[in-house]
Amino acid sequence: MTDMEPPDLKMTRRKALALLGGGALAVGAGIYSLTESESPTDDADPVDEPDETDAEDILDYGGIEGDPSLEAAEVNVAAINQASVASSENTVYLPEGEWFVGQRDSGIFLYPGDPDSDRGAAGLSFVGDGPARSFLTVAPEVSGTSKNIEVRYSEEADHDDVEWRDMTYEGNEHELSLPEDRSQWAIYIRGSGNFRFGNVRFQNFHANGIHGTSSGGYSIEIDRCTFYRTAIGRHNNKDGDVVGHHLAGTIDNDQHLTVTNTEFELVSGTCLDLASGSRGPVVFENCWARGCGDAFIKVNGGGTTRISRLSFQGTSPELTDALVTEPEFGEHHGRNFIYRLGGDKSNLPRFVLNDVEAHGMPYHALQVRRGFSLAVEGGTEGPIAFSDIAGYESYYSALRDDSDKESKFHFDIGALSVHNTDGAIFRTPSSSGTIGILNRDGNGDLGKIGDISIASDNNGAEPFDPVTPSRDDVGIISVAEDIK
Repeated sequence: MTDMEPPDLKMTRRKALALLGGGALAVGAGIYSLTESESPTDDADPVDEPDETDAEDILDYGGIEGDPSLEAAEVNVAAINQASVASSENTVYLPEGEWFVGQRDSGIFLYPGDPDSDRGAAGLSFVGDGPARSFLTVAPEVSGTSKNIEVRYSEEADHDDVEWRDMTYEGNEHELSLPEDRSQWAIYIRGSGNFRFGNVRFQNFHANGIHGTSSGGYSIEIDRCTFYRTAIGRHNNKDGDVVGHHLAGTIDNDQHLTVTNTEFELVSGTCLDLASGSRGPVVFENCWARGCGDAFIKVNGGGTTRISRLSFQGTSPELTDALVTEPEFGEHHGRNFIYRLGGDKSNLPRFVLNDVEAHGMPYHALQVRRGFSLAVEGGTEGPIAFSDIAGYESYYSALRDDSDKESKFHFDIGALSVHNTDGAIFRTPSSSGTIGILNRDGNGDLGKIGDISIASDNNGAEPFDPVTPSRDDVGIISVAEDIK
């Protein structure tokens, strides 16, 4: 069996360009560095060294490396199927190189666990030699098929333990000629199981990254991953009327979503679209996000979501350059941090924020409307700092509910700072709760605070300084001016 420990080495510029194509890299903020991540800081633990995995090599089953043709892509799908069936852990090893995948008769080119197709065993997993060496890439000719282009885990299977690690999954959407009625997702989870992703780069997907079905039944754990440029194509194809998300799905009461040490950049929608039926725990810890068109999280449902040590920037020059729509009134150019406009009104999602910094939001930091509510707590184990909000209209406030008495926040916050807002801090006439310390400056005024009690209101005070990671502390790669 092949040794799957990812070697610590750098790719040459020639090899990197040969694998991905020079034009494919020069997007957004610059060109990706394909150097493996530096040793993480104490604030961002690396992916735990995995136990030895029974993985079958794609080459041993006829896999073809480096050939983007549809014929080679179908050969690779067959090789992945055979290797996953042969492995006792349904795991396929992708050695160094670029492995194109696709099908001519269906956009679902891998369909693990589907009883009527030979496109991967239930629980299909992948392991590579590292995200700068092993690439699973969607072949450019698959766009002529009739369904969404995706890896779909069958709803008819219990996938048990699924793991993707040490690789790049390239959506290649800039090479796909997708009509308006077509779409592309990275992974669609429909069956039950525990899905783990470690040291994986997801990039250039047309509509969604990892998307779980609304029926739930799965847990997702993500560590030391990078999500880059998701749903930009979908937004642009629809003239800004439709967005997509890095992550989306329903988390059941007895399941969970945990995201640690991960980087998110460039998405027309959100880092997480939390579906209406969600009631299970969600955790984001030590993450960095920038250029998120709608928000960090769109809330339709939820149990308790804990966010700690997060650096978030809604808008960015790279996002503005990527989208065809102009950033007037913040249209999908970093609107909010967290917002709720839909879902089950009887459900009160709870957010606990500690050591959170969010800035660059043209609409609001926190928003609830249309009769929906949200409980926001935290600022006790690390402060919450919001800044640079509502850059288009003074009407927009940092924290907003509706005046219908049903749309409201309940706050239980220790330390909060709000700085540099064109409008008021609060437009929350229906909300209630307590804020221990509020530091503020550069605001229109305090605004309508409803039934919110502020123990210490410090106008003119400096912002708090939460402990958050830098971009270099998280994810697996960094954007640089050139390939190192």
